[in-house]
Amino acid sequence: MKRFFFIILSFAALSCAHDPESPIINDNALRATSWAQIPLFIEQAIEGKSIVLYDSLLADDFIFHFNPRDVARNPDLQPSWKKEREIQSVSGLFDDALIGKISVDWVVGSLIDSPIAGCNGRVVLSDLDMRVPRGREDGVVDTFRVGGEFVLDLKEMPWLDEYGNSVWKVVAWWERSQPMKPGPQCIK
Repeated sequence: MKRFFFIILSFAALSCAHDPESPIINDNALRATSWAQIPLFIEQAIEGKSIVLYDSLLADDFIFHFNPRDVARNPDLQPSWKKEREIQSVSGLFDDALIGKISVDWVVGSLIDSPIAGCNGRVVLSDLDMRVPRGREDGVVDTFRVGGEFVLDLKEMPWLDEYGNSVWKVVAWWERSQPMKPGPQCIK
């Protein structure tokens, strides 16, 4: 159950920053051509369970940072992980046959300066309301809810897509969310 909970929290976020002279772009994925498209495409990837789209939004040097409060409470939880582990974790969630339609709602903030060198900005996704329904063997569906906020550090890549558009990626995802307490927020 703990592992499932942390997979939910790892949405964390979001492909290719290869050789700037010849980037490999996955034509099956949408590309964010502005920072403002990143939150929309993350939402589409999560709700559509599209690991291809999700992966296309993450820079190769992407790092997911867990909520420090969760790390302090769980000594087995790493403070962060890299893109490969993020994709593996989110793929497991998307491929889980017991997981129903995931819904995500948040308020997208303005692009502000990022404290990370090489990033072009930071956006805060606040008032998070993520719902992840998971069926049980007894037929009951529990809906796990997560609230709080996510903070994304973004980078405009040093190359253009095949149409001459800028390509934006997520470099760092800071998880500041928390599970809603059992009770009226936990839908069963």
